[in-house]
Amino acid sequence: MNDIFISYAHIDDESLDEEQKGWISKFHRSLSVKIAQLTGEPPKIWRDPKLRGNDVFDQAIVNEFKNSRLMISILTPRYVKSEWCRKEITNFCRNAEDQGGINVEGKSRLIKVIKTPIATHASDIELPKILGSILGFEFFELDQETGRVVEFDEAFGQKAKQSYYSRIYDLATEVADVLVALDN
Repeated sequence: MNDIFISYAHIDDESLDEEQKGWISKFHRSLSVKIAQLTGEPPKIWRDPKLRGNDVFDQAIVNEFKNSRLMISILTPRYVKSEWCRKEITNFCRNAEDQGGINVEGKSRLIKVIKTPIATHASDIELPKILGSILGFEFFELDQETGRVVEFDEAFGQKAKQSYYSRIYDLATEVADVLVALDN
């Protein structure tokens, strides 16, 4: 059984610099290490490294989120436009309800990570209602001087890098709490 299923759009794992890992790959590794440090055990995390938009939404991927204790959805403009990603959330929520519920001890088994703000026209796309009720973890901030979005990524400087690791710690703590609650 997977502890965590990471749901994301593949374009969001493409690096701006050819020599660096993609954001999702770094996120996966950082989160895994921090959860292991908090719980004393490495979590079993699954994410799809190869499926693309023209692949069939098949039983292999369905089995992965059916057998996952919680899902982290990494929201970006591409993610909300992806029918595939919306199917992952919908099916995970349906399976979670069949297995005792989407909530455990007041915490959701679906965790929302907002990598990039989503434009209002993109938010018109129908996502499961539960996403609206989850606060989530933002991995960006607005630059007060310019009004530009600064993603939490080392490519945007030391402050963004520090903010990234601080948010990873917050997220890992929350995930560890949910995993412990599921064990109980």
